[in-house]
Amino acid sequence: MVFFTNVLLPLLLLAVLSPTPALSYINPAATIRPDDATDTSSYRTYIVLVQPPRSNASEDVHRRWHESFLPSTLTGGSSETRLLHSYTEVFSGFAARLTEAEVDAVAKNPGFVRAFPDRKLQLTTTHTPEFLRLKNGTGIWH
Repeated sequence: MVFFTNVLLPLLLLAVLSPTPALSYINPAATIRPDDATDTSSYRTYIVLVQPPRSNASEDVHRRWHESFLPSTLTGGSSETRLLHSYTEVFSGFAARLTEAEVDAVAKNPGFVRAFPDRKLQLTTTHTPEFLRLKNGTGIWH
């Protein structure tokens, strides 16, 4: 309990009450499909880590910086947009639909850090609320 009140509670309050807005661009036109969907194309969703554009950059600047790494704004001949999500708070990067050859081309751009295929992870516990002694219908998480 001491750990919770001395460490976790201040971190939680800092995260909730922080005046810094969380910048995150989600393309409303993006079609998110599971990677295991049967498709004739070789496009997969990749998480691409890049250097941040600059300090205190706006959401639009981040989105344009992330789009600058992409070979084009649409996949193949379809109307599916490539940029699915921009990440700006915890790390600088984006999720996009790319082929392996395009990932290799993106990797040659200045500012590129790393790319890896997106993957679904299995839930490892269903007992977290009980473990944390959370009661249904109470607290700020509802």
